[in-house]
Amino acid sequence: MLCILIISSISASYGSLARFKGVQRLHPVGDYTVVGASGDLSDFQYLQHILDGLVISEESNLQDGHTLGPAEIHEYLSQVMYQRRSKFNPLWNSLLVGGVKDGKRCGASPSHMAFQPGLTEVIYTG
Repeated sequence: MLCILIISSISASYGSLARFKGVQRLHPVGDYTVVGASGDLSDFQYLQHILDGLVISEESNLQDGHTLGPAEIHEYLSQVMYQRRSKFNPLWNSLLVGGVKDGKRCGASPSHMAFQPGLTEVIYTG
């Protein structure tokens, strides 16, 4: 059985002041995926909102037998980040997408991916 382990801090800073404690920086998406984030908290809350909407719309289509795994979530987030960057309104987050589906990596896609914030896209896979 394969598993992943992702650890994050639970504080959010306002400038150099560690102002907010108990902030959740890991977000489960569906049954197989976890998204971790650093950077701007409001941008991560926006991503949580659209990912929750994606999961709800996928749950309404359960009869087709297809569920979203880490590779699909990574591709979706890649498109969201690209779209926002193209409008010169980027999401200022570094993201880590991890998960295991069917006890193995999903097809040819890796089981974890990472994004870096900014106006250029840097995606690490492995």
